[in-house]
Amino acid sequence: GIGFVVSLKKLKHLDLSENKLRGQIPHGLGGISTLYDLRLSQNHFSGALPFSMIQLTSLQTLLLDNNAFGGSLPSVVGGLKNIVSLRLHENDFIGTLPSFAGAQFLMEAHLDENDFSGGIPHFGSKSLRDLFLGKNSLTGTIPDSFDEKRELEVLSLRANRLIGSIPKSLAKATALKKLDLSFNKLSGA
Repeated sequence: GIGFVVSLKKLKHLDLSENKLRGQIPHGLGGISTLYDLRLSQNHFSGALPFSMIQLTSLQTLLLDNNAFGGSLPSVVGGLKNIVSLRLHENDFIGTLPSFAGAQFLMEAHLDENDFSGGIPHFGSKSLRDLFLGKNSLTGTIPDSFDEKRELEVLSLRANRLIGSIPKSLAKATALKKLDLSFNKLSGA
C-alpha cells in the first residue's frame, strides 16, 4: 500500500501511476496540505475516496483513472477550489455526481466509464475545456448553460439515459471541436 506517504508532510507532487499498487487511499493523505499534484492512475486501487481529501486545498491535479475505486463520489471532490485537472474515468463509482460550482479553475473533468446516476451537475468553471461524462447512467436533460462555456472544446455525454432536446445554448460554445451525444434518448426537431 501507500500508507507511508502520510508521514511526508512537505510532499507537493506524488506520482505512482502505472504500477500494480493495491489497497485504499489512506485517510491521513488529507493531512498533507502542501500536496498539489496527486497521480495514482492505472493501478489496482479500490475502496471509497476518503472525506479527508477536502483538506487538500492546494490540489490542482487529481488523476485516479483506471483503478477500481468505488462508492459514491464525496461532495468534497466537487469542492476542491483549486482543482484544474480531474480524471476519475474507468472506475466503479456510483451515485450522483456532486456539484462542481465551486471549482472555478477546472479545465478538464474526465468522469466517464463509471456508474454515476442522476442528473448532470453544475460546472462553475468558465475555463472548462474538456468534459467527459459518457458511459454512465446519467438521466434527465442536458443543462441549458453552455452560453458560459466559451472555452469548451470537448463534450462527451455518450451512452447515458439523457432525454429531452439538445439545448440551444450549445450554439454559443463556439470552441467545440468534439460533441458526442450518441446512445441516449434525446428527442426534438
